[in-house]
Amino acid sequence: MKKNIKLSKKKYFKLGKIPLGIGAIMDGWDFSEEEFRNSRCLNIEFRAFKNACPLNCPYCFTDKIKSDLTLDEIRDVILQLKELGTKTINFVGEGEPTIDKNFLDVMSFCYKNNIKPIVFSEGTTKLGNIDFIKKLKQYDVTIVLKCDSLFNEEYQNKIVGSKNYFKKRNKILNFLMKNNFNKSNEKGTTHLALNMIVTRSNKSEVLKTVEFCRKNNIFVMLVEYLPTGRVEKKDFDKSSILFRDDIKKIRNQINDLDSKKYGFIHDSFTSYSFVPCTIYGGVHIYGNGDVARCAGNAKVLGNIRNESLKKIWNKIKLDKNKFHGNCPYRNEAWGK
Repeated sequence: MKKNIKLSKKKYFKLGKIPLGIGAIMDGWDFSEEEFRNSRCLNIEFRAFKNACPLNCPYCFTDKIKSDLTLDEIRDVILQLKELGTKTINFVGEGEPTIDKNFLDVMSFCYKNNIKPIVFSEGTTKLGNIDFIKKLKQYDVTIVLKCDSLFNEEYQNKIVGSKNYFKKRNKILNFLMKNNFNKSNEKGTTHLALNMIVTRSNKSEVLKTVEFCRKNNIFVMLVEYLPTGRVEKKDFDKSSILFRDDIKKIRNQINDLDSKKYGFIHDSFTSYSFVPCTIYGGVHIYGNGDVARCAGNAKVLGNIRNESLKKIWNKIKLDKNKFHGNCPYRNEAWGK
């Protein structure tokens, strides 16, 4: 352990105490072992918002289901989740969450009910507006910004189908950093994250991206394709999927960097590389009210318009005491 590295007081699920100021985990995913094991519907995904998006990513995991839940229905879902013990809602949207007319109302409602909102965003549509992001800070929102590449403009623009996304996104990233979304705290968390889908085309950038994030207290999600949405279609180009040897090499590089330079000792997980999946302890709610276990397991368990979330949750046979932190759906799909 490096002598000058301060650690969090809290021990996190599968991580223990973490170094402060390196973006080891994002705010909203900072659960202790006890919180994860003993909770019910702790950390969930909610596609509450409209299915419009300015980008056209070939790996988008949504099916662009029409989101027709009303604001009152969304609020009711949040109140039901609160009763079930939910602490965090990941707003992934059927499209870009921030452009929905009800977005700020929903963020405010979560905040008032002590539920942490995490927003997955392409960033360039709304996050450059200072008044808008002041509202997000007021509601204690964590932002997960899309990032296929921090360094390769051609690849980033090609993958999202936009000629100028790279420069706009990087400008937004700097703007969010300037406004302290990545400010360090005593918990060891950060309110700013990057979401990087790792492929054969950008695998050489992973270590450089992790180093950038460590230096700037930004959490980085390093994920492989999730076998759902466009990825499970027959015409999806699977040639970009990483080989198992690639994955092993990347994980070893990250572990080596983190342990030697930052004193961050952790396992490797198939979900988000160096942190375990805690969404496994929740559900996935679609914009039409359907409820499934996860985006990677789309079997519908019920619909919030016909059944209470408590009744739907009770259908799930889940022993979290045996959960290892890895994504069971990526494992099954890609043979990991």
